[in-house]
Amino acid sequence: KIPALVLPLVVAPLLVLGAFAYSKIHDNLHERVEGDAARALRTVSNQLKQETAAARGNLQLFMSNIVVGKYATTADENERYSLLQQPLLEVFKACQSAFPSYFEIRFLLPDGYEDARLTRAKLGNQSDDESASPWFKHLTRNTQTDYATVYVHPDTHQPALFVGAAVKRRDATTQTDDDAPTLRGYLGISVDLSDLRRNIAEARIGESGYVFATDDEGRLLFGHTGLRLPTDFMTTVRRGMENRAEEISVLLNDQPTGVHIRRVNDNLLLFAAHPDADMHNLIVQAVLIVLLGLLIVVVVTGGGLVTVLTRYIVQP
Repeated sequence: KIPALVLPLVVAPLLVLGAFAYSKIHDNLHERVEGDAARALRTVSNQLKQETAAARGNLQLFMSNIVVGKYATTADENERYSLLQQPLLEVFKACQSAFPSYFEIRFLLPDGYEDARLTRAKLGNQSDDESASPWFKHLTRNTQTDYATVYVHPDTHQPALFVGAAVKRRDATTQTDDDAPTLRGYLGISVDLSDLRRNIAEARIGESGYVFATDDEGRLLFGHTGLRLPTDFMTTVRRGMENRAEEISVLLNDQPTGVHIRRVNDNLLLFAAHPDADMHNLIVQAVLIVLLGLLIVVVVTGGGLVTVLTRYIVQP
């Protein structure tokens, strides 16, 4: 009868303590995943912002370069190509020497024709007319500011950062200081994002979560090549962003997955994904640890109390 009387008194408070411990462990695991997701998105986003800021700064240096200004304001094609194009390419080459990730630098005419181009590698050139390119259309909509985006480069077939700006100059031979600067063309820099791709591939959320990125149409740009996105993925993403949801639930590779979202620019979305099974496994491990701890405490404490009561009270 003694164990029947003693064990409930021991087990009841321990069960309450176990439930509290489980709740705290569950919250800590959730906070850990949330922290990993926020940290990964912040790190990748900041890296791309730094690359973009550096490219924008270098574009401004180009704008103030005398050779660039002379090339832009020379209307005669023979003079521009025979006398000024090589000095312009030397300016581009100096920039590429300082910034090896700038694999392509271009000067484009207002109509989108590629007038001067320098690449680090022997790249092909699918087209020298960029008038139909989405990024060029964005660039021409507002010539007062520069424009930055991430897109799949048609020659490398890899995601690249593009930063471009309008070149506006007065022609000193035909214009005065009172005349508004005339649009002469656009300067554009294409930046290799291999370091960003590697950092995204190495990022981990919790035990088996990961980071990936898509363009605004839902095409996978960075992340696991075998990742399968559901057909309604972008619809769910846009709905979540409109509702300012901290996390959305989707099926990735046919697994229920929690996803955190961050927009970096007009054509790049970052995602931190953690499969629900990952959290489930961690919670099961936590429950087993709590139950094992309770069992040990019950056996040791209950057994000790029964022994003490039997020794000193029942059979003194």
